[in-house]
Amino acid sequence: MRRAIAALGALGLTLCVPLSTQAAATVPALDHVFVIVMENQDYGQIIGSSAAPYVNGLLPSGGLGANYYAIGHPSLPNYLSLTGGDTYGITSDCTTCWVSATNIADRVESAGKTWKAYEESMPSACFVGDSYPYMQKHDPFIYFNDIRTNTARCQSHVVPYTQMSTDLSSTGTTPSYAFITPNMCNDTHDCTVQTGDTWLSQQMPVILKSPAFTTQHSLLAVVWDEGASTNPNKVAMLMLGSGVGAGASSALGYNHYSLLRTIEAGLGLTTMTSNDLGAAQMTDLFSAVTPPPPPPPPPPPPPPPPPPTSSVVGYFSWFDNASQGMSDNVHLVNTGATTSTGTVYVAGQSVAFSVAAGQENYVSFPRGTIGGPVLVSLSSGPRVQASQRVQFYQSFNEVWAESPTQASATSYINWYDNASMGMLNDNIHVLNPGTAAATVTISLPGAPSQQLNIAAGAESYAAFPQGTIGGPVKVSSNQPVLASQRVQFHQSFNEVWAESAAMATTISYVNWYDKASTGMLNDNIHILNPGGTAATVTIKTPGATSQTLSVAAGAEGYAAFAQGTIGGPVTVTSTQAVLASQRVQFAETFNEVWSESAAQAMATSHVNWYDKASSGMLNDNIHVFNPGTTAATVTISMPGATTQQVSVGAGAEAYGTFPQGTIGGPVTVTSSQPVLASQRVQYYSSFNEIWTG
Repeated sequence: MRRAIAALGALGLTLCVPLSTQAAATVPALDHVFVIVMENQDYGQIIGSSAAPYVNGLLPSGGLGANYYAIGHPSLPNYLSLTGGDTYGITSDCTTCWVSATNIADRVESAGKTWKAYEESMPSACFVGDSYPYMQKHDPFIYFNDIRTNTARCQSHVVPYTQMSTDLSSTGTTPSYAFITPNMCNDTHDCTVQTGDTWLSQQMPVILKSPAFTTQHSLLAVVWDEGASTNPNKVAMLMLGSGVGAGASSALGYNHYSLLRTIEAGLGLTTMTSNDLGAAQMTDLFSAVTPPPPPPPPPPPPPPPPPPTSSVVGYFSWFDNASQGMSDNVHLVNTGATTSTGTVYVAGQSVAFSVAAGQENYVSFPRGTIGGPVLVSLSSGPRVQASQRVQFYQSFNEVWAESPTQASATSYINWYDNASMGMLNDNIHVLNPGTAAATVTISLPGAPSQQLNIAAGAESYAAFPQGTIGGPVKVSSNQPVLASQRVQFHQSFNEVWAESAAMATTISYVNWYDKASTGMLNDNIHILNPGGTAATVTIKTPGATSQTLSVAAGAEGYAAFAQGTIGGPVTVTSTQAVLASQRVQFAETFNEVWSESAAQAMATSHVNWYDKASSGMLNDNIHVFNPGTTAATVTISMPGATTQQVSVGAGAEAYGTFPQGTIGGPVTVTSSQPVLASQRVQYYSSFNEIWTG
């Protein structure tokens, strides 16, 4: 972030904006205006850049300010100029330099219209201060005294970005003026241009397909607040929507005041300062003809026929290296004494692998590959353990493969949510490892049952209607199948396998509980009772008040500890066998992991990969819980790293980590007696946990 602001008004930048030269077209009357502000990239780093394919792909249908400039440096003065028509003499990203001045929110309200500022990763409405990746300097409305000090006004108008999807559901709830700020990564400030382009490719269609855009006159402007260099501070600005000329490009000298003046004209607002009053409207980017709304994207291709299934040692439900934001790898660890070879199959393609004794390897498929199931087939050598590591935008998820022997005719998932804010997808995937077709019923209390017919060796999925929430989900089949739940929550992804009643137990454990760390919004322990009578369940963790709940036969319940609780282990004790899971909401991401019993403890177990080196990998800890009655001495090792040792008391929990910069695999956990180990990863503002295997 640069520290000095060029006094551009005094240097004459605003003078390059013509005051009298106007194109024949005019700015049309608009019902809604959306402004997305990105960060710190020069014009040439966006327009014409291979790192921004989505933005450049919009140019034929939009209007481009090809000679558009920021007001100065650093960020805050630019944001104020876009919303107040002035920098107010502010030359830094100060956090307490409050402003008493008329702003665009005042003008919108005076005109009888509505407005909202949607701030990604903002902890709560009207939050004052920084809470990375949300930064106050990119939220100009907090700086205006008549907004910040009016609590009711501020909390109802300056809101977390997650609120926008709800507001876009109808034209009546969509504000007339919407100011959208991505977080410090997605706005290209701290992350790459490609990251920002991917975020835009996911978020802009939500606006463009909304009722406000498809049935009314709406405008969407995307603009970078400032360039990466001091001079000439030329940035990208693109418009889409009502009256915008398809493929229009203007060589006239525009700046943030010009965009503000154009918005004021479209919404019928009075100007605020001499800066916006004197700025030219960007009329040459508009035409007399309003282009039709963009067509919806084509549906995904149907699943291909199943690949060969001989010598299959593991399955995954789905592979996705095609959807926006998805990166998908299959990792393999060989714990044997000789080399293992085999093949991974998906979507009509195959990739051979070879994994040396005691080593780890991974395979992926070309960009554009999507489908399921994924089959891991062994040709020679010791059996391998496979896991699927998925990076979805700035979130991370890992799940172990399941074998045909783990298939079940009846299995369960604790909770289903297609209703909560931010829950974009909740799909139940079903894989048939058998040799005959399977008829599958997926049921949930209060929702219509879903039925699937799945050919031998094939995969399918189903979802309940939008608005469905509750549990448990029951997957019933006429023959054993493997089921999993794949959830997209905001820009995060999580997958968890369904479990059968055979896995239920009266005592099980979760390694760690956290309702204290920054960003940990929810940490719930869900209980599913697959039995025929009610279960009384006690959930406890050291230093916290125990939670007790009664779960009826075939029903589901959950409990949580008080805010501020942190530690482990969590012990779930029941009067009869139950299935327990931990569902965690960390920032705008979601993760679920099943509890494990003492019978699943192992003296030697593995994790496929460790990463404290890649950008965004903030924490990677190996947690160890000792369910035994004597202390355990545990060694955590991986190639090329200093071995970590921890001593874990009976019934206690501890964790180890490797130094910053460590990357590779596999990780081997060796103990003097059986323990339960898991890997907990914080990737950007997302969290994932996986038990060792």
